[in-house]
Amino acid sequence: MRPAPGSWLLSHRPVWGFHSHRKTINVTLQQALAGFNGKVPEGIALTLAGHIHVAEVLSFADKRTPQLVLGNGGTMLAGKIKSSLSGERIGGTAVSYGHADHRFGFAVLEPPAEGGRTAAAFRDPNGTKLFACTVGPSDLACN
Repeated sequence: MRPAPGSWLLSHRPVWGFHSHRKTINVTLQQALAGFNGKVPEGIALTLAGHIHVAEVLSFADKRTPQLVLGNGGTMLAGKIKSSLSGERIGGTAVSYGHADHRFGFAVLEPPAEGGRTAAAFRDPNGTKLFACTVGPSDLACN
């Protein structure tokens, strides 16, 4: 598999993600990536998923592709997890930055301009910004 640089991987279940009690989700898919040293193939700049009924943003100490979980449209169905996921271990690495948000809402993503960063704005049902992130192929920054 050789995706074009800047490709996004979309799946229902996250490759890396946490659910209640900080349990790891999708160990099976993480094991399937063993041939890629536990990472998604080179060229994939962002992994997007749902399944978990919270918003999660994760970047990793080993500079693997960041993971956004866009499940905050179903937060009433989710068990609570702590907001800060930084320092947790998942998929053979540490989370360098991780944030979970249980507020109901949606996300708007804007693809990057040539060589830029993807913008992700997480909003409540009225469109008010809850938080925003910029995402590069190996890191993310949120406010």
